[in-house]
Amino acid sequence: MDDLDDLSTLEVFRLEAADHLRNLQKDAVGAGGVPPGAESMARMMRDLHTLKGAARLVEMRAVQALAHAMESVLEAATRAGRPLTKSAVDLFLESLDLLGTMVSRDEAPAPELPAAVARLEAAALALASEAPAEPPEPTGSSAPSSTPHVLPTLDQFAVRVPVERLDRMMALAGELHIVRQRLQRVFRQLQGLGKPIGQIDGDWRAASALYADGTELARARLETLLRGNSRGSGVLRKEFDGDLDGFDEMLGQLERLHQDLGEQIMQARMLPLDYLVEPYPRLVRDLAAQLGKDVRFASEGAGTRVDRDVLEGLREPLLHLIQNAVDHGAESPAERRASGKPPQASILLSARYLGDRLVVEVADDGRGVHVEEVRRLGVERGVVPPGRASRMTRAELLGLLFKRGFSTAAKLTDLSGRGVGLDAVKSAVEKLRGDIELVSTEGAGTRIAIRLPLSVAVTRVLLAKAGSVLWAFPVDHVERLLLVSASDIREGPDGRALALADETPRLVMLNEQLSSGSMTHTVIEEQHVVVL
Repeated sequence: MDDLDDLSTLEVFRLEAADHLRNLQKDAVGAGGVPPGAESMARMMRDLHTLKGAARLVEMRAVQALAHAMESVLEAATRAGRPLTKSAVDLFLESLDLLGTMVSRDEAPAPELPAAVARLEAAALALASEAPAEPPEPTGSSAPSSTPHVLPTLDQFAVRVPVERLDRMMALAGELHIVRQRLQRVFRQLQGLGKPIGQIDGDWRAASALYADGTELARARLETLLRGNSRGSGVLRKEFDGDLDGFDEMLGQLERLHQDLGEQIMQARMLPLDYLVEPYPRLVRDLAAQLGKDVRFASEGAGTRVDRDVLEGLREPLLHLIQNAVDHGAESPAERRASGKPPQASILLSARYLGDRLVVEVADDGRGVHVEEVRRLGVERGVVPPGRASRMTRAELLGLLFKRGFSTAAKLTDLSGRGVGLDAVKSAVEKLRGDIELVSTEGAGTRIAIRLPLSVAVTRVLLAKAGSVLWAFPVDHVERLLLVSASDIREGPDGRALALADETPRLVMLNEQLSSGSMTHTVIEEQHVVVL
């Protein structure tokens, strides 16, 4: 990350403002649709006050004015000892959208500012009065948008790294420098062995000449020379073995430092999933109100950290899944009451690690998927032929939901009906080298699980050599590594297969893949098999 000294004051302000805006939205939406209470409003006032002071430093007077008006609404509710009303929360969120827009603009104020400030002042007076009245309805350009404002985010090249991690990376760089100096010293020692080796080489040439002479004197000189060479070569071998041991030790140190530094860099790229989750309570709240539904959003494991590229790749898939859960999954309060359910539907987004994989699930307690309806629509819309549809299993029918152009929506809206939602989700997940699973029970709800690698910046591979060719298999796709005997390999009409206890996977001989086809396969008693 660039040092903050390299950023302008305005850029630093926007980075800090993004945090305050996210905090404000999180507290304003609240948990489970409950209006912000005294504790939440106190936090909101602190964020607004800090933002207002920072805006003064960069001379954003319009941001100051709007933040001050929003602060007045919270102060009025706090003094009156009451939570914010639903209409006041709606007004606050609309003002928050406008505030975010003005923070991101190079030039302020916005034309909507006077009307927004007037509405906030009216709301503050209403909350402070003994007979509260609803704030005036918005008019003209101040009308709320049906689409929630996207809060400002960090620049795509910026990563916030804890100082402790930077210190650790600096220490590793220092250790690498020390190992480099030690390697240079060993290199010089190895260079120094050249002189005695040259001396031994000269002695052997002299020995050859004495041996050819054949006289008694030559034989005596030869024995003396050989004894001296024997002692010299022993000393040389001892020094050489010592240098090799030191070299091997330093190679091990280099490998450890390389792995440790790589891990630290990887951790520096990691961000909490909460980075994506924060806007969802607002999204669900606004979308449910638009559709006449009552939906509660909750999350578990939002602190789970994942590589920023994976996180960015999850943005659109999760947005589609949350919208689908509200639009298709959740029923209206009346429909839920008729089914014996509480009127408020629930959507849960959860995240957890499973080995070296990240599992993200979106689950709802809504109407679920009616598989017979999917079967009927599949035939009706020409996705599958009638004969094939009648034989499809439940899992296969649910798989139709991921087909491009297939939708269960009864009519086309701005949210659904075009059949691109789940198809787009699947494509995005596969691009991240992940997979997706949908499980649904009619009348009880739907759960969609996404499994992804923790990072796409680095791919760990299993190396396998076949003949003179080195192959690399991504570890994410390797199920297991086996040592099998020739008797476990079967010849069939479709080629070779491996006879395992529970399955018979097709066997591909790597040394034949790059050959012309005329290569004769040599049967080896035991060989390694990579199962993908």
